[in-house]
Amino acid sequence: MFHKSFIVPFLILGALLFPSLKASALDFDNSIMVGTADLEIQFNGSPAATVPSGLEVRLIMPYIFDNAFDNVTYDLKNDGNNCFRMAVPLETKQSIAGMIVRNPENEMAISLGYIELDQNKPLRITGTFITPDSIDYRTNNPTGFNTIPMGHYNNTTQAVESMFINFCNFMYSDGFKDAPLPTAEDYKQNSVKQKLPELFNYMSEYTKKGVPVPDFAKAWIDNCMRYNFAGQWVLPYQRQARISGYTDSLPTPPLDYYSSLNDIDYSNILLSRPGVIGVYPFLKNMIKYLPVGIQPIGESSVSEWQKDLKQRISPVITKPTDLLLDLLSASSYIMQIEDDNKPLSATQVANIKAGYHDSDLDKIILKKNDNLIKQLKQALHVYDYSDSTSFDIDSFIATNFPGKPVVVDFWNTWCGPCMNAHSEVAPIKDMPVADNVVFLYICDSSSDMADFSKHAPKIGGHHVRLSEQAAKALYEKIQLNAFPTYLFLNGKHELIQREVSFPGQAEYISILEKIKQ
Repeated sequence: MFHKSFIVPFLILGALLFPSLKASALDFDNSIMVGTADLEIQFNGSPAATVPSGLEVRLIMPYIFDNAFDNVTYDLKNDGNNCFRMAVPLETKQSIAGMIVRNPENEMAISLGYIELDQNKPLRITGTFITPDSIDYRTNNPTGFNTIPMGHYNNTTQAVESMFINFCNFMYSDGFKDAPLPTAEDYKQNSVKQKLPELFNYMSEYTKKGVPVPDFAKAWIDNCMRYNFAGQWVLPYQRQARISGYTDSLPTPPLDYYSSLNDIDYSNILLSRPGVIGVYPFLKNMIKYLPVGIQPIGESSVSEWQKDLKQRISPVITKPTDLLLDLLSASSYIMQIEDDNKPLSATQVANIKAGYHDSDLDKIILKKNDNLIKQLKQALHVYDYSDSTSFDIDSFIATNFPGKPVVVDFWNTWCGPCMNAHSEVAPIKDMPVADNVVFLYICDSSSDMADFSKHAPKIGGHHVRLSEQAAKALYEKIQLNAFPTYLFLNGKHELIQREVSFPGQAEYISILEKIKQ
């Protein structure tokens, strides 16, 4: 969830995804392969503790083309004997998922940890409650990729999480005030290129300080930092100049300014993603900001576009890998689908099917296209109160939705957990339990209008956009202080339940059943 006073990325869910660092735990020979990994988790009691009633297990999955802090969550089903099974969807041969085990009676997470999934190696976990809030885990493959450090955070994992999160969000860390940041004068004197390596080294050393990173993982961690630094600081040259206070017209820097892109390892190590921010934001910014004339792939064939791309980026990246070219071409398609809300043409679909021979990128792209087509078919109603000083939510609901159960979703476009929750709710809206339920979304003017116009059609339902003044009065009235917040109203528009943050698909469905009674 987000507190409404912050527009800083919320870190908790992202933090859960960072992999444990053990010598046997990461395979940098990963590959793009759509499939599933079989997972089974059996919980048992002990003489000292029983398994809590209603135990919940949730997986938090990162995927290749997730934006920063995006993730998909899955609620595993209990077979009645405290055994949870799932064929977990993966886009790579191997992947890392965050896992939360929760006791609904006290609404507390019993354990947070990481499971390493492999499409070729079923993972079997046994968890024994040794106290009501402590679990001893065992796995079927203790020496292979599936090694898991479950339970409460160990010091190494927690330290590495903090390191990478601090690096990705350096603007909000304590070290920011002492960092050698580029200034307006650096942009004026065209000396930013000399300043950025100093900043990268400062950020790297600051975030690594006191962190016991195993030797095998140092190159991987460094590479993750390099492509994230390039995406955040190097590529958006004009944007960073404005942030630094440079207000004059700024010429495009010479290509030599981007030479640090050649220091990044573009092998399959890119697919072993850290949890918080993967490689996709960097790929998008390369396409958007690298001044070599990269055009949208449009209806060009994949091979022709990649051939042209390779030539264009050659002054900066001298030896681009086939994987990098594939990821960039796929990113161009996905930017069209997700950022422009523009479905693929028949020619593009044919090009995609013919263009990827050594991976399942075609399946990933086409699935996103199918989802967009389905989303755009949803009915959309927008009520604009951005020029009004007040908004009476009770009379609005009574007038527009008489006799119907209503779910009110308070969100904003800058709220990562809000956006993740929309994807969680989307399949529920197609279920019988959602029939005749009104989904009402309320955001305020802190959401950029362009972003709102991009997201609302894909969310569907009824959307209210409030002015700052009207939003402030409404939030005070209902005591809203975090996003997302949900109000579940029955057909008489009585409040049945209130949830701060998305409660999970199972609980959400359960509440829908309550408001329809």
